[in-house]
Amino acid sequence: MLDETLKSCLPCGLHAPSRNYYFDGKLLVARDFTDEQDYHRGLRHLHNQLLHGTGTVCGLKVIQHPQEGCRRENLVVEPGMALDCCGQELILPERRRIDVAAMLAADPDLAELLDGGMHLVVGLRRCDRGAEPLPRLLPGCGAGEATEYGRVTEDVELVLFAADPAGAAAAAIPRTPRLDWVHTMTFGAQTPGALHVNEVERRLQVAVDAAGGAAHGYVFVADTEAAAQTHDLAALLEGPAELTDTQSSRETGLVFFAGHGWDSGAEGARGGIGIWRAGALSAAAHPLAILPCDGRYLRLAVSPVSGALFVLETDGGSRARLLSYGAAALSDWLVEGGVPAAAPDPQAKLEFSHGFGTAGSPFRRGAQMLKVSPDGRFLAIAGSVGAAAERLYLIDIAALNGGSVTEASARPPELPEFDGSERLMALDWSLDGRYLYLLGQRPAAGGRVILRRLALTGDGNRLALAGQGAWIEGTALDLAVAPTESRAYLALTDAAGATRLTHLDMDTVIALSSDSPAEVSLAPDALRVEGAGRAMRLAGNGRRLYLAAGDDGTAAPDRGLVAVIDIADSDCGAHFLDPLEACPACAEDEDHVVILAHLPHYRAGDAPRMMDADQAAEGDAAIDNLGFRSMVPSAATLKRVIDCILAQGVAEGPPGPRGNPGADGAAGLSVTEVGVTMGAAGTDPVAETNPADGGLRLDLTIPAAADGAPGADGLGIDAATIEYRADLSQPWVDIVQQGRQRVLDIDLPRPAAGPAERPVNPVTALSWYHGKVHPDGPNFFGNLWETGIAVGFERPVAWSQFGVESDVEGKLSRSLLVELQREMPASGGAMVWARLGYLAIDPIDYADDQVSDGLLSEWTPLDHQTETCRGFMLRQANETDWELVQGEWLRLVFHTDFIVDLDGRPLDGTFLGGKLPTGKGGAPGDTFRSWFRVPARDGGN
Repeated sequence: MLDETLKSCLPCGLHAPSRNYYFDGKLLVARDFTDEQDYHRGLRHLHNQLLHGTGTVCGLKVIQHPQEGCRRENLVVEPGMALDCCGQELILPERRRIDVAAMLAADPDLAELLDGGMHLVVGLRRCDRGAEPLPRLLPGCGAGEATEYGRVTEDVELVLFAADPAGAAAAAIPRTPRLDWVHTMTFGAQTPGALHVNEVERRLQVAVDAAGGAAHGYVFVADTEAAAQTHDLAALLEGPAELTDTQSSRETGLVFFAGHGWDSGAEGARGGIGIWRAGALSAAAHPLAILPCDGRYLRLAVSPVSGALFVLETDGGSRARLLSYGAAALSDWLVEGGVPAAAPDPQAKLEFSHGFGTAGSPFRRGAQMLKVSPDGRFLAIAGSVGAAAERLYLIDIAALNGGSVTEASARPPELPEFDGSERLMALDWSLDGRYLYLLGQRPAAGGRVILRRLALTGDGNRLALAGQGAWIEGTALDLAVAPTESRAYLALTDAAGATRLTHLDMDTVIALSSDSPAEVSLAPDALRVEGAGRAMRLAGNGRRLYLAAGDDGTAAPDRGLVAVIDIADSDCGAHFLDPLEACPACAEDEDHVVILAHLPHYRAGDAPRMMDADQAAEGDAAIDNLGFRSMVPSAATLKRVIDCILAQGVAEGPPGPRGNPGADGAAGLSVTEVGVTMGAAGTDPVAETNPADGGLRLDLTIPAAADGAPGADGLGIDAATIEYRADLSQPWVDIVQQGRQRVLDIDLPRPAAGPAERPVNPVTALSWYHGKVHPDGPNFFGNLWETGIAVGFERPVAWSQFGVESDVEGKLSRSLLVELQREMPASGGAMVWARLGYLAIDPIDYADDQVSDGLLSEWTPLDHQTETCRGFMLRQANETDWELVQGEWLRLVFHTDFIVDLDGRPLDGTFLGGKLPTGKGGAPGDTFRSWFRVPARDGGN
């Protein structure tokens, strides 16, 4: 009998097919029929190998065993089909269990290799097996076997092997761009700074300062779609003494150049923003209007959604200010003549207590330090003066315009830890506005440039680290992120002091393999620019970079430059020519195994649980079905993918340029006469147009007035809040939605009694945390006799207001203003709050340092003859056992309505949201209630 495992004798790869030739009288033997099968099988395998490739066609997913107790020894493979490197079909018709433990026990060499440094790989291999043994009727020439297999089952077998992580990476699609320096714009005795790509007009705007103190705005043709790239000068604009930034607005069709030294007539030179119409640049060298600003140095950002203009201004000192102007307000001002004295007021202002940089800083060089997110929701600002964690601002634009943003609230809360020496140098947004990229500088040997990606969490302006980041040696200049987020472009100064432009694969930045940034090097094709790099901008389609540099100071002539760099991605179409080199074939040492999955860094000695990746916990071996698996998509799958790409391609991508104006339409007829007729009440109005001399007559039939149906009930107001604010000069009233309630929010200017004074005297300290177990623990019961529980106020009050009554012996003193209550059963199964008896009330005093987070830890009892006190304490006055039960609630009720401080300010007992009163609500009096749980007598929970 033949061996159960049958090896195929078909050639793998290219071979000369030989088919059987039949004729009458030919003797047919078993070999003829076998050759007939092999001919068709061989061509089918060749078709699979050359036209489809190697990998999984469908299914064959490796999953965890369904039984928890079997997951350390077994894996399961789902049904499916694959093609091996010879084109053989590998078909698994039903689920199959992989006994990993038994296979490793049978191969101790493999088990020894799997010590945590190697991957355990699961593969599938063709294994034909004989089936249906039959008796041999005629003896053959062999050893005289009595039986043969009548069928061959084209079976598969599952195999395990170890793979070195360093050499087992899946083949990646090459994404290395080609940087082609196609043109240089030079500026004699001038220094280019800020750059801006005007996508609508297809223009490059350059703010250029001259050595003699006269600045100009240069506007160049910058059409990345045109075949010939001349970068002709489209306009030369007259600027002030110095320019610091330039921007444009798609919504208003305006161009902005910001700087200092504009000639404003009698007022002399001042800072401001020159404004031009984008369509009239070539005909107007001088600005249409100048928006006045107080700062000497100005940086600009424009919302791509609303067209709002944001101005960050500073005098170069220790303060700065952010202003925002609405697009409609600017347009209306220009229509009315654009007189500086009538310039619109800023829609919002935000003061900063620090500056943003001196000469040579990113702020002054024109680096991308502020930018509005593509969805128009946030304005990101980075400052290079001060620690990175304190100089990143993410400003909610709607909140800014609403007046609720402060310098502190503009900083994202709980930022990832930055090194204390790190400084922010530039930033950029992803095209979808979900990620913010930061370019930082950390002083070190030679300096380190650090690129990080942070994700918006959806919780206000909170950011979270989204990737390990990357660092490269040098000094950071500027940053631009490709619209596909496949790479970032970095302008930096290398260790030799030369300006370099390099690109960085974003996969390194967003990887999660480490908690620290990965070290990278300059790209092999990194460009070297002869000059001191200043700023960089990327065209919206990602095909062109502009890099501005000043004179290098070592060679004549004295000039600045803007390098024009085309970006060409790898030509994916070149893959169509790959087959010209050679046909696909198996490697000489290949075992014809199709990889299905791998378990990274598997330790055979630990026998970890083998779990699906989304369920794996620490210490488990996660099953990775994608890392090394090669897929062979069917034609139907390819069609679905292409259809999806085509559908999304219509809706996605950066906005295209504005089209040319269309031809004027034909003159239409206008209404020259109007007739009105009153109809019956309750009828519908009717409007008709009828021909008339020279135009149309509009005939209106309007129903007579009649009472309407009763209106629906209004939404009403469920609650109201009042707050006194020092930053308001006029009252502000708004209705806000809080869950299902509509709340009337009233903000009032703080009274002129003094900015530090509050109109009320709030309760500021308790000897317990509201709603929690009393912090004294088992000492609580003894302390009730001695120090009791205490309540403190911000300012002293007259003790006589408590109206204390004492018993005959003077041991029990109580006030009707204060009660300590417990829940007691009542009739009908109800529970009621009942006052605890035998409680004495005493005045107390305390120092502010005895209060932490509202918890009063120590206090000093005072004599009842005292005139003033800062609070009171309640203590047990006799030996009555209240039989307090662990976990039951005790509630303090304090009628604050009857207490005022020494200046007549009422006591504030508004315990809103479980928070101690702040006094900012301006709501005096009320009844103060707070409760806590009784602790365990033995110290347990």
